[in-house]
Amino acid sequence: EKDTGDFERNLNLFFDWYLFTRPLHGTLLTPAKMALNLDGFEITPEERPFFEALAEAKYCLFEYIKSKGNDHYAKNIVTNDKIVVKNSSVNMLMTPKGSIFSTHFAKDGGTNHFTSGIICHPVDSKKFIVSEAKKWKGTSTEQQSQVSIHLIKLYFKLERYPHVNQEQIYSNNSSVRF
Repeated sequence: EKDTGDFERNLNLFFDWYLFTRPLHGTLLTPAKMALNLDGFEITPEERPFFEALAEAKYCLFEYIKSKGNDHYAKNIVTNDKIVVKNSSVNMLMTPKGSIFSTHFAKDGGTNHFTSGIICHPVDSKKFIVSEAKKWKGTSTEQQSQVSIHLIKLYFKLERYPHVNQEQIYSNNSSVRF
């Protein structure tokens, strides 16, 4: 079952990256933004604001506060904004309080959404991640996305090399090579 969960998580991460972060070849538009301008992409006027919010989804780092049923409370590490995602389809009930997670975040009017591609970083990496996030303040969304993707790569290195001390992976120490 762990392999199935890992496959689904990795697939969700790929789709989120592909749809919301990766610009299409020859354009500066992501597939989510491009779809809004395609003649064949049919959406109702009621659905359009939701799809527009998804097209503007940003990759963010959050500190997990708590969950009440399917409502999740978190704090954006870069902006310090506290948010609530109500009726989320994302299961975060086993996430330790205070842990850092990264995901795409969309805001549709007053409604917040997390995408399904979520990485929950180890609790012990919090100090390193928060110190990295402090460097982001005032940087562009694209730069913040690149650093978030770097943190995801560190997570996968930790997963791939479980015998290596976590502090050696979640580090800017250039002497550690993989």
